Amino acid sequence: HLSDLLGYRVSELCAMTDQDIVHPADPGEGGLLPSTSSLPSPGGVGGPIAHRVVARSDGEPVLCQVHSKPSVSEAGGPVWLAIFHDVTEQARHAEELRYQATHDEVTGLLNRRGFEELLSSLTGARDAGRVAVLFCDLDNFKRVNDSLGHDAGDEVVVELARRLRDGVPPSCAAARLSGDEFVVVCPDVDGVGGLSRLAEVVSGVLRTAVPDD
Repeated sequence: HLSDLLGYRVSELCAMTDQDIVHPADPGEGGLLPSTSSLPSPGGVGGPIAHRVVARSDGEPVLCQVHSKPSVSEAGGPVWLAIFHDVTEQARHAEELRYQATHDEVTGLLNRRGFEELLSSLTGARDAGRVAVLFCDLDNFKRVNDSLGHDAGDEVVVELARRLRDGVPPSCAAARLSGDEFVVVCPDVDGVGGLSRLAEVVSGVLRTAVPDD
């Protein structure tokens, strides 16, 4: 029941409109259902309005699929009958899978796939000429793995990833392509002082010594 899903009494829901339960984070426009003026003849079925965000009585968002069907009220007027299907957990699981597919497991940065998707979206935009990409790698990283072990190598990579994430301009994104290969993507290089300035910032981050403790 919708009352159980949203934490309202039935009497409270009856006094509300569909717009009253739309959450501020909802990506749609207007209410959850078409207006009664757009109702087709009774018996027709409206299509699902996928992934709308409704609000519980405590303000918590609930992601729902909303399936609507036109009908007639007891008074003879046109109404919509709606079925709300809670897909919050499915959507959260899908988002987790997508995150895992586009982010590096060790550092949490974008991985190669995430980088390629980001770059594709930026280069396809109108201001693609402002996009800059810096490729970076670590000198003698193999020595760290060979002499201290891969756990130590991972610690170095994680620390450098943290510094890149915190040290590059907020508009930029860092990614890890492989073992010691990183990239920094900037959507508007002019906005960060130009390519030379961005290169100075990134090289300064990577040149900083990593403590051995």
